Amino acid sequence: MVIRSAGSGGSRFDPAYLTGNRGRLCGCYCATMIERILWLMLAAVHALPAAALFLPGLLTRLYGISSAEPMFLLVQHSAGLFLCVVIACIWAMFDPAVRRLAVVITAVSMMSFLVLYLFARSPSWLQTIALIDLAALPVLAASAYLAWKS
Repeated sequence: MVIRSAGSGGSRFDPAYLTGNRGRLCGCYCATMIERILWLMLAAVHALPAAALFLPGLLTRLYGISSAEPMFLLVQHSAGLFLCVVIACIWAMFDPAVRRLAVVITAVSMMSFLVLYLFARSPSWLQTIALIDLAALPVLAASAYLAWKS
């Protein structure tokens, strides 16, 4: 809190500290940090599947697919698409102009998996991935709200 002299030896509180531009900047900064944290969380959800592009052994761990299976290359290619989601989320952390597109990209990734998971009768070996995507939906919804609010 800023205290300044009132001229006759007394002191008073400076109301500009509590109101005006400084208060709005603090509020804006906090909102910006919250948005960045939301985007970081969404990037983190997609980071492990994206890492499978460079670490193919993760495909066996995440999806139970061995490198000998014919679909391995296609699933590894999908890791490159997850990398695109991660890049979009990280970009959205710093550039508000990209956030609406990043919402769409991330929503397509998450919602398409959840819908396909349900249509496939919820295979147990994909349950962890489905739960992570499901838990991240409120984060995506908050990011979408903030992206279209601004």
